[in-house]
Amino acid sequence: ARNMGNLKHELGFWKNLIPDGSHIIIYSVDRLSRHLTKGMEFLDEMAARGIHIHFTTHELVFHSGISAAGRAMVQQELQSAEKFSNIASEKVRSTMMRLRQEGHVFGRAPYGFKHIRVGNIRKRVPDNNEMQNIRQIQSQYMYIMINWKNNPDTAYHSFTKINILCALSRWCDIVTGK
Repeated sequence: ARNMGNLKHELGFWKNLIPDGSHIIIYSVDRLSRHLTKGMEFLDEMAARGIHIHFTTHELVFHSGISAAGRAMVQQELQSAEKFSNIASEKVRSTMMRLRQEGHVFGRAPYGFKHIRVGNIRKRVPDNNEMQNIRQIQSQYMYIMINWKNNPDTAYHSFTKINILCALSRWCDIVTGK
């Protein structure tokens, strides 16, 4: 719900399919949005269509005729959710920065590498088996390119990137037994 990113996914998909005059039940205000302005824009848009939004934890219904006090309560909850989200993001960023300074790596290891713990630090190191596969593929790629015209499997095909990759793919299938 941070920055109403949910409008790019489930909520955004259903938003225009919700019939006017419907009722939407949401657990709490912070489950809808953690962004004051975007949350209020969404709520006002729904209210303009006659859609009632029920927030169960606050026992509050947002609609076009909501009282000023009710509207202020929703705004306050959205503002608190945004503040909490900002504080949490700041903590995560500072922790990630500290861990990177300590030498930790994050994310998925690319093919040819793996993650291991050295002491208590997550390091990225080469994976010898995968590196051997990469070297074999590179070697076969060079062999295919150099011997294109002399190889009976490729001699009658045009020398294009796609044909080179197809020949390499056929080689991989043969090597792996597929």
